[in-house]
Amino acid sequence: MSRIWYSLGARVEISDAFPDAFNLALREFWEEQNSSSESRRLIWQVCDEVTAPANANWQTVRLVEGEWTLGVLGNEFWIPNVLHAQFDREGATLSLTQEAVDRFAPVVEVVSLAFTEAHRAGGWLPLHAATVGRGNRAVAFSGVSGAGKSTATLRLRDKGYTVLSEDRTFWQAKTGQVAGLDRYLRAFDDSLKTFAPHLRPASVGCDAKGKHLLPLSQAGRAKLEAVLLFGVSDALSAAERVRAVWEMSGVPLTDLARQQTQQAVGQLLPLLSPIPVSRQTVLERVSAVLSQPLLDG
Repeated sequence: MSRIWYSLGARVEISDAFPDAFNLALREFWEEQNSSSESRRLIWQVCDEVTAPANANWQTVRLVEGEWTLGVLGNEFWIPNVLHAQFDREGATLSLTQEAVDRFAPVVEVVSLAFTEAHRAGGWLPLHAATVGRGNRAVAFSGVSGAGKSTATLRLRDKGYTVLSEDRTFWQAKTGQVAGLDRYLRAFDDSLKTFAPHLRPASVGCDAKGKHLLPLSQAGRAKLEAVLLFGVSDALSAAERVRAVWEMSGVPLTDLARQQTQQAVGQLLPLLSPIPVSRQTVLERVSAVLSQPLLDG
């Protein structure tokens, strides 16, 4: 089993000290199948213990399954007895204690936090957004839970658009390219029956919310042309657009990730449409953006 694979251009190296199940779980969630190396390395290793320095700045991070207390200093963070993460422009060294490895399931979110921070530090802005494309161009759309993002993705897929991501979108500011790491498109049974009943047999099961899991083939990268926002009724002001992008991308922890995120947010803002979309208008808006001719340069 390969312990070297790629995630958003970074070469991921998994120590032999980790069990095969750990490596498989990381690959399932973080491998970009069409990626090649861009000289960054993310090294996962096992350590004896994790103790934060006395001058670390402590904060609480709220994740889906609970809260974690982190000590942060410069380009490093520590979760005592669990994880030490150290980042630079060449990649990251990520160390888990043996105890954390042995009880892997409870620390999955911490592992994801470390991966996300490593990609932020490497110039990839995470976006809580779905992304669809046609050819080498793409549109992302975001919104609060229940706004219609998943249903819109399903409908666009049925119209012949390629789904790059259902929720986990990453955008690289220096190239303008977007990539997705989702393996599944999730849809409630009612949505499948209404908009794409022929896809129902492709379901491989349901998630914890009862949504069908429809396998996706990773479609590579595309140039992001626009970001559309669900869940608001009026045109967005300049301040609201800034807030919306930060809410989509989350909060960086370390100095390098913060610097990269600030730069990326500034470059992404012109792509965020001030005119929101709804369930009724999203298909027309996506089609309009991807039908526009490319500009020279």
